[in-house]
Amino acid sequence: MGEATMSVVPGNLMTKVLHGEHDFRLYRPIEPGEVLTVRAKPIGISGKDSGVVVTTLAETRGYRGDLVNEQYFVGFFRGGCSTAPSVSQARPHLRRVLAQPRSGPDSGATLR
Repeated sequence: MGEATMSVVPGNLMTKVLHGEHDFRLYRPIEPGEVLTVRAKPIGISGKDSGVVVTTLAETRGYRGDLVNEQYFVGFFRGGCSTAPSVSQARPHLRRVLAQPRSGPDSGATLR
């Protein structure tokens, strides 16, 4: 995910990134020993007075190609400026909810 985010950032701003939001959308559990593939791409760039916001989407897929999870990462680059108009497909995950979980996560799935 970092490589995809940094692909749109000039070298002089690499050390000026602040980790903003990081949202996960989980579709199914990861199976022990499963081989996963992750692909990431920047989906939004917008300039602010004090820097640039880059939104990146990463998709994790199982060996059958089924979607395991999506991650939306927002990085803020202090001191950057954007001369291009803002481009964004960000936040499609905030659309209406299509399904609700039947039960909460088990204790082994809870991040501590």
